[in-house]
Amino acid sequence: MDHTSNRAKLRAVIAALQFRSWHGEGWRRVVVLTDLEYIVKGATEWLPKWVGRRWRKSKAVRSGRKYANRDLWGELQHRIEELGGEGCEVSLWLVRDGELIRQTKAAARLAAWEGKKEGLPVERFTRLFGIMI
Repeated sequence: MDHTSNRAKLRAVIAALQFRSWHGEGWRRVVVLTDLEYIVKGATEWLPKWVGRRWRKSKAVRSGRKYANRDLWGELQHRIEELGGEGCEVSLWLVRDGELIRQTKAAARLAAWEGKKEGLPVERFTRLFGIMI
């Protein structure tokens, strides 16, 4: 697996959903904003189809290729379902480019490049958990 900005952004969404006990603090809805259409379409359009087909590609697209970032899509799906089962809906919103988004993209590219340069395993990343104040 390669270090890519898509993987980094998928991990960021998963981390945001794992960061706190959203349902335990009374949240009924968590909204995640991203500038990446890949994430929004993936989670809202493609993921339900993939799961419905049990992660098998349709006959039209079977080419021996696997779904990109299958491991992270599965983890995201699990977390969304877990929160939904606890009464907390997850929404993903697509935001358009702006200066803040451009800076964030530059930081993500740099982090992916540094990880690749250092030869860090793709599976290694720190899980952060929020503290209830």
